[in-house]
Amino acid sequence: MKTNEIRDKSITDDELIDGYLRGDIHCFDDLLKRYEVKLFNYIYRFIGQRQEAENIFQDVFSRVINHLAYYRKSGKFSAWIFKIALNRCMDHLRKHKKIATLSLNQQYSSVDDQGCSLENLIVSDTPSSSTEVHKVEIQRLLQEEIACLPDKQKQVLMLRIYAELSFKEISHVLHCSINTALARMQYALKHLRARLKEKGVVDELR
Repeated sequence: MKTNEIRDKSITDDELIDGYLRGDIHCFDDLLKRYEVKLFNYIYRFIGQRQEAENIFQDVFSRVINHLAYYRKSGKFSAWIFKIALNRCMDHLRKHKKIATLSLNQQYSSVDDQGCSLENLIVSDTPSSSTEVHKVEIQRLLQEEIACLPDKQKQVLMLRIYAELSFKEISHVLHCSINTALARMQYALKHLRARLKEKGVVDELR
């Protein structure tokens, strides 16, 4: 692969990896640029603290560089790198027992790829009394409930919302079937809706 082809978006991740392993450092730079924004956003949303997220982000790419020669090409580089990030995030949360901060305004692509926010997935349109204070309260309670989700449900939720992976990619990351990933997502959303309803945050649910 020629250097002037590196920034061609049609070039696959695996081709960039091959180029880097042949000694073209620009290929890795291009690979980094493809994933740095999405990967950092995912880690930051998972961890909730910028400095710690930056440290984990650097660690993830350090691990990628060190193990790239052992990566088995299968067109699933995105799943591989987010699996590394997920493991590091889970290790960090278990060690520090911190609750990540999630934004209700973050866009989520549903099963049928119709984008909507996490808030819209959890609650229907609220009455006119839904003020900014009300929204802040929903966000606070939602953060608490997401932190209490079983790890497997939380992992699917985060990979879908913030890593923006397809359920096929998520199945590769978590080593489960697509149907299992879908089911975990639905269980997570069902739990969050039910808990918000129990706490009287919303009058109606989807």
